Amino acid sequence: MTEVLENVLHGVEVVLGIGFLIFVHELGHFLVAKRVGVRVETFSLGFGPRLVGWRRDASGRIGLGFGAPRPRGPREEDYTDYRLSLVPLGGYVKMVGESPDEDLLGEAHEFPTRSIGERAAILSAGVTMNAIFAFVAIVVAFQAGVMFQPPVVGTVRFGEPAQEAGLQVGDRILAVDGTPVIDFSGVAVEVALSDLERGTTLTVERDGRVLEMPVYPAYDPQHGLPTIGADGEQDLRVEAIFGLGQPGGEELAPARGLVAPGDRLLAVDGVPLGGWTEFEGLVRTRPGVPSRITVRRDGRDLMVEVTPAADLKPEGSPFATQRLAVYWGGVHQIVAVTPDMPAARAGLVPGDWVVGLSGQRMEWPALRRGIEQSGGRELELLVERAGEGDEAFRTERVRVKPAHDPEQRVARIGIEHAPEARIAAFAWEGGPAQAAGLAPGDRVIAVDGHPVQTGRDMNQWLATSWSEGREVEVEYLSGGTPGETRRTRVRPRAAGVLGVVPERHMALVRVGFIEACARGSRYALTMVKQIFLTLKKVVTRDVDSKSIGGPILIARASFQFAQHGLATLLFFLGILSLNLAVLNALPVPVLDGGHLFFLLIEKLKGSPVSQGTLAVANYVGLVLLLALMVFVTYQDITRLLPQ
Repeated sequence: MTEVLENVLHGVEVVLGIGFLIFVHELGHFLVAKRVGVRVETFSLGFGPRLVGWRRDASGRIGLGFGAPRPRGPREEDYTDYRLSLVPLGGYVKMVGESPDEDLLGEAHEFPTRSIGERAAILSAGVTMNAIFAFVAIVVAFQAGVMFQPPVVGTVRFGEPAQEAGLQVGDRILAVDGTPVIDFSGVAVEVALSDLERGTTLTVERDGRVLEMPVYPAYDPQHGLPTIGADGEQDLRVEAIFGLGQPGGEELAPARGLVAPGDRLLAVDGVPLGGWTEFEGLVRTRPGVPSRITVRRDGRDLMVEVTPAADLKPEGSPFATQRLAVYWGGVHQIVAVTPDMPAARAGLVPGDWVVGLSGQRMEWPALRRGIEQSGGRELELLVERAGEGDEAFRTERVRVKPAHDPEQRVARIGIEHAPEARIAAFAWEGGPAQAAGLAPGDRVIAVDGHPVQTGRDMNQWLATSWSEGREVEVEYLSGGTPGETRRTRVRPRAAGVLGVVPERHMALVRVGFIEACARGSRYALTMVKQIFLTLKKVVTRDVDSKSIGGPILIARASFQFAQHGLATLLFFLGILSLNLAVLNALPVPVLDGGHLFFLLIEKLKGSPVSQGTLAVANYVGLVLLLALMVFVTYQDITRLLPQ
């Protein structure tokens, strides 16, 4: 019940917080309009029918009313109707003479009769108030203490740009391309806005030393953004429990009913846990093995016995990664060529090994970067292909001109490829391959007598010719170099999983007033830059539009921030207010920036824009705005649906 009440309270905080942002914006318009003498008929929070409101009558007394307001009587024209309306997705201030279809008398209290400067002041006041509120909110939040996920690397995914660049678990990222970051989400945003072909530079602190680390982000089609394949630190506190889909459609949920959201994981079979990665590694090596997990729940330490399930339907990883706990690396073999793409036109065929570029031998990560960053220039690839007679392989130089891939945002040559069956690293400690004595650098050449060339061959063999629990004989070259062939027995097995989702590791950041002002200024300027870069990249399709969020995502994010305290929620509302200020300042009809744009035209041409032109522009702007709202809301809903 306590958790339910806390969630209700957080929900109320979110509604009041977002409502306050709207109030601040409209208050800016209202105060300046009153100051310059424009009569304000309505001040509304929300759109649509009036739910409740108040207005002074002719005697000056305040009258509260529900539903539609009563008609204005004599001597009540100067009084504003303050109301709460049905649709809480915004708000508005209605000034006399603001609508083009009003009958105007040319009186001083009408909006169109005021000077261009006064009208511009009224229209820009909402944006100004949002910007002021954003700065104040961020400064106050920094003083009170904000919860951030520190920019410390918690996981580095194998084969991703971060791993290729040498980023390590425990590295603290100080800046991205010279822009300081204070949390891991800031790292993700700066990376997403970076140039895929030019790459980016991470300023990293490691063991007291500061390193400058070039990294080349890769486009992630799932999220529609460039990423580097690294995540922040995870906490040992459980955020959620989920079920595991298995062959046949059944679902396994080993932890459900035993481990609960909010539990803090302390130990496995009496072994204290140092972090989430350690816990995950222990679970992976124990499929079907009952394990005693110590958790802290509501201030008490409890021991629960949970049996990790064998994940028979791994998602997101090759079969061999899950069954042998290895990652493959080295040079890559072409397994398919896309017709009418540069590789096909250059004569590359399946079975060719791409081993270098511009006369230099290199492994795939460096070679891939060379192709992606070619900018359409012709390249010379080193290719090994089957020889003739006694010659096992012959090396040839193949000239190819990469083509720009608009979906992936980089240059491509049109090949599907697979790494050689060389062990590059272990996916986790204590896995089957490591237990059998295999080591990084070893190259598998056969399994149960079946020849193997690539990691893909090994994956396919395990998926089609091997049954769970059976031991296999692996033939390999130690260190991958030609020489004595060795053999070992390996018992592949599925990884153990519990279906437990960790919370992000969060840390409190609290500073004094002077430092809060400095950080608030830097953060606000960085946010403005990020907003404009994001808009630019959405328009140029360098960032996928599916990464944009709408009201549902805003509400969810607000709720999550509220769970970390009022100061963290206030910080998020400050960011939201800054976004509102920038977006409202855009020269789009129906937005404040659109109205200011028409005032600029009026100033330049010496007369107002015609009512017909204004009506058409506002109609088009409204349609575009509604279409955008529908689109982002649809995107939000699809995020909530099961994938």
